[in-house]
Amino acid sequence: MKQILRVFVIMTTCCTLSLAGERLASAQKIYRTNLSKIQTEYKTEDQAIRKYYSDTLAQLLVKKENISDLDGWAAVKKELDRFENSSDIPETALVQSPESLKNLQTSCISKLFELSLAKEEKYRTLKDKYLAHLESLQTSLINERKMQIALEVKKEIDLISSDSYDPFAGTQQQPDSASEQQSESVQDTDESFIIYSGGEVPADLLGDRFKRQSVKLTEHGRRLTSILCDLFRDSSSEEETSKSQFYNTSTVTTGGSTTHCIRLALKTRNLQEIIQSPMVVIQYFARDISAGQIKKITPEQFDVQHIKLSRIEGQPTYIDLPETSTYKRQLQFRSNYGHSATHRAGKRYYGVIVSVFGDDNTLIYQCSTEESLARLATAEMPEESRESHIARLRNRMDTAQRVMQNARQTMNKAKGDPKLRKEFFDAQNEYERARREFQQYIEETWRHQER
Repeated sequence: MKQILRVFVIMTTCCTLSLAGERLASAQKIYRTNLSKIQTEYKTEDQAIRKYYSDTLAQLLVKKENISDLDGWAAVKKELDRFENSSDIPETALVQSPESLKNLQTSCISKLFELSLAKEEKYRTLKDKYLAHLESLQTSLINERKMQIALEVKKEIDLISSDSYDPFAGTQQQPDSASEQQSESVQDTDESFIIYSGGEVPADLLGDRFKRQSVKLTEHGRRLTSILCDLFRDSSSEEETSKSQFYNTSTVTTGGSTTHCIRLALKTRNLQEIIQSPMVVIQYFARDISAGQIKKITPEQFDVQHIKLSRIEGQPTYIDLPETSTYKRQLQFRSNYGHSATHRAGKRYYGVIVSVFGDDNTLIYQCSTEESLARLATAEMPEESRESHIARLRNRMDTAQRVMQNARQTMNKAKGDPKLRKEFFDAQNEYERARREFQQYIEETWRHQER
């Protein structure tokens, strides 16, 4: 019996580390698959534009010959020969005449530039989602004391965040493909979240993705009735099962993560009332499934998100919150001698508390999705979770970097305009401040975990 228990402990440790490693490997595969898809789409459209340019040049050459335009024919022939050797259309190759060649060049250069910008935008969206997922995974692994794999996740974060990292280098390409969807949104004051305001509504508002959940006012919220709230939730699970044999013991491992997406709709009860600069706070709760009687387990808070709005008014403001996830696994052991054991670990999503605080941090609305959560709610503003704060700082840094890059492009096109040069340096300083703040918080977080 002691030998079976020792095998049980060894198998539990090995399977736990294996599952944690699989979570990182799965995230890496999804990222590189979507990266490959972006690159494939870009190459396909890029090649189509260049082929169109080559074919049109050939047609234009014949046209110039048919109308006996020697100068025009010579200019087109020169450009066709150059393009066949380089397959590029630099701005230095632009001609002033003939007009038909100039228009063709201008059109294709513009299309290639727009295509490049679209590629960069798709990659930034993918990068933001991937880094947010890695930071969530890293926090989860640290809490589970899986430091070695958490360190591997940190290395991946540092690689993707590095200025020298080339996401589309040949070593990053994978043959797989997957879909990457983007949502159109109208951004409010906080770009960490997708916020629809001013009468705008999500494109999938009437779709079947989000399911409405009933909410109940808490004891504190019953006295505060100036705001109305609707809450919608979407969840999706990824579960894997593996089997293994170790000496005289067989093991069946089942585990996976469940992703939760919350959408809020907030408005004032009085259509004429406007609440300026409110802070919306979402507290997420889950139950530990390692105990047998899960219904008797008090829900535990596993994430807190802060959303700063410019206002809440009579028209609904929709907020799509960042994804959160819970993870669970089950290990079933059975020996050839008839002994068996089951080990469960992880958390099951339970519900949320939604609170709205005024500009002076006074509670002005509060509700929950479960009655038992209403008893856990307080009138004090809960501190934002480290995971959400990291996502907010990273978003600010990435936004500042995009502003800086756009300012640099504008300045270069204007060839040294003093005003644009100042705007670029101001944007560069803002990016450096955001980057230092982000790095400082990450270092403080690691030092705190090490203690």
